[in-house]
Amino acid sequence: MNKPPLSWQRLRLVIAATAAAATTIGLAPAATAAAPSNAPTKCSLATAVSIRDTTPPSCFRAHVSLERLPAVGDTATVRVKVDSQVAAGRVDFTVRVTESLEILAAGSALGAPQADGGWSKATGTVSLPVGSKTLTFQVRARAEGPAQVEAGVNDAAVNSPEHSAFDSTQVTVGKGSSRAGADFTSLPGKAATSRGVSNPKAQQAPPPAKTKYQVALAPAGQICVNGGFQYTYSGVTHNVANAKISIHGLRTANSAWEVVATGQTAANGTYNICFWAPANPMYALQVSHGTTNGVWEVRNNNSQYYTSLSAVRYNTYTGTDWNAGTYTPYAGQERAWHAFDTMNQLYSARNSPNGCWTRHETNGCAIIYIQWWAGNNDGHFYQPNPSAATSYVRLKDADPDSEHMVLHEAAHAFHHRLYNFWWPNPTCGTHQIHVASNMGCAWTEGFANALAGYIKGDDRFVWPDGSWISLMNTTWFNSSYAVSTTNWNNGDAVEGRVAGSMINLWRNADGGPNSTITLLSYYTQSTFFEYFNDRGHQNLDLTSASRTRLYSHTIDYRQVLGNNGFESGAVTWSWSAPGTDNVIGTWNTYAPRTGTWYAWLGGYGYDTTTSLTQGAGTPAAPNGKDGKVTLSFWSRIWSEEAVGADPYDILQIQVVDGATVTSVAPQLSNQSRSNGYVFRTYDLSAWRGRNVSLRFMSDEDATMRTDFIIDDVQVTYNQN
Repeated sequence: MNKPPLSWQRLRLVIAATAAAATTIGLAPAATAAAPSNAPTKCSLATAVSIRDTTPPSCFRAHVSLERLPAVGDTATVRVKVDSQVAAGRVDFTVRVTESLEILAAGSALGAPQADGGWSKATGTVSLPVGSKTLTFQVRARAEGPAQVEAGVNDAAVNSPEHSAFDSTQVTVGKGSSRAGADFTSLPGKAATSRGVSNPKAQQAPPPAKTKYQVALAPAGQICVNGGFQYTYSGVTHNVANAKISIHGLRTANSAWEVVATGQTAANGTYNICFWAPANPMYALQVSHGTTNGVWEVRNNNSQYYTSLSAVRYNTYTGTDWNAGTYTPYAGQERAWHAFDTMNQLYSARNSPNGCWTRHETNGCAIIYIQWWAGNNDGHFYQPNPSAATSYVRLKDADPDSEHMVLHEAAHAFHHRLYNFWWPNPTCGTHQIHVASNMGCAWTEGFANALAGYIKGDDRFVWPDGSWISLMNTTWFNSSYAVSTTNWNNGDAVEGRVAGSMINLWRNADGGPNSTITLLSYYTQSTFFEYFNDRGHQNLDLTSASRTRLYSHTIDYRQVLGNNGFESGAVTWSWSAPGTDNVIGTWNTYAPRTGTWYAWLGGYGYDTTTSLTQGAGTPAAPNGKDGKVTLSFWSRIWSEEAVGADPYDILQIQVVDGATVTSVAPQLSNQSRSNGYVFRTYDLSAWRGRNVSLRFMSDEDATMRTDFIIDDVQVTYNQN
């Protein structure tokens, strides 16, 4: 009888604790890792106000306050208190106010105010010490109405949201007194060109009879209203497409307002709506431009969408056209309109067979609701619930300044609708693009990042303060340094790695995201790993070329299994063994083939079974193609059984497909003994594209033990 190797008795390791420690390494640098001298200070001035808020901790924090609430004609001092955990020598200081206020920059760090859309804006440069510093300037109230004062600081030397801060305060200005807070939901618009008639006593004569030389007016009995709507962002004027247009009318001076016609703006922001007039003439008409359209809606915290109103036109007869003119919103509404207009970009990319978001919507659209209101500091998250009516995106005050942010959060809502309101419910908490969280969170966040970056065409994520990060980082993590925006964690638990991988596939293998969007409407996934294996259902590439693309983003899917070399301990695997014994571990008895961990089945010398299982599934072949799915692994087998003895101790390779368990030939046994590791392959093509589990099952008889050592297990796909 051959002697067993020395120290053959297994060491009982606490795998759970060890695996947790191994996982934590991916989340933070080792305690002994030396940080470079220029490593960023750990920021802890968190601005998150709820568990759903994903705002990263910042080194800066700002608070804006008014010393008093100014009435029309009054001035007031604005105080911007900035807390800082780092000293910053050159910090951009920016303030903005809406139309009811004006900035008095004299004696402050600010330059002369300039127009910024409907806002007034002033900028300056300051330095910040470690600690607190209060910056001041004055404002004058010049008109009644809701107003906002906002201020932001941004370290000019650091491109990161961790070195910026923003805050705002709202006031409703009155003639004799003012009150805190403001409502921007429904306000008069500002006419770029207007044809409103503001005097109801200026009665109009009936229209003249038409002649053959005149341009035809509205049909008899009808009134036609035309105009447009636009807003300005970063100095650029944007026409608003797909906005709701409502024509409100008064039949008489004493009647109630009623909606006489509705429509929506065209791609160029214009509209032309004709309707049968309920009275002739109509005493008054007014156009309402709204942030809704039956597919998406931007609303306030009271579930009301924003409206911008035209001037009123009086005494309009049938058979005439009213050119209501082109309007822009008041400054306090501009972010609501910017968020609404940004949604047009996602709508254009939706790849739906109907006018709604997905193929599932056959009886009306599942509206995406976006909550935004001035001063809100609980935001940038998507709340998935069982229906469209209860699910919503919530944005912070300044979030619409980043179209990437709006698209990212709305992409979650789109993803939810593609899954027909099933949601994987990943555990995300506070997550960051470059930091490992978990595979579920990285999948949902990575998809949203990828879609936003792809739609914008810059492959980035941009924060509202203008700082950004490229999603196409292909540099591997350097364990000698701390995790940072320039030293990302590796793998598919990192949302930035997932996003970069998806963009890479869309741009270089898939011809864009359309096939992925279709795939997600038929199949649901909880991880990027599952998504990649499902790609074959939509005839998307699964060959080594695409796997190499992922590998360049530090995601190693050159094979299908997770934790295939067991280096993460128990992660993705489950087992059964006598007592509390472990199947995965690191022992002195045998050397691993690679790394430090391996799997050990059998080895007891009495009638018992041990098993090792992973529910990995198998890749789906592209449509119309076969392809081969191959299981491979390295085994080392030692046995007390005599050489040439019958196969008393066996190792079966099993595929578990629902309730069906199939053993794949050939099985291994004590007859398969070897002095070192032997490479084994098995054809799993019969289960191609199925959600199956892979199981190694050892069965020993009553005497003579056999050790089955396994390492570096792979399931790979190759097209024929």
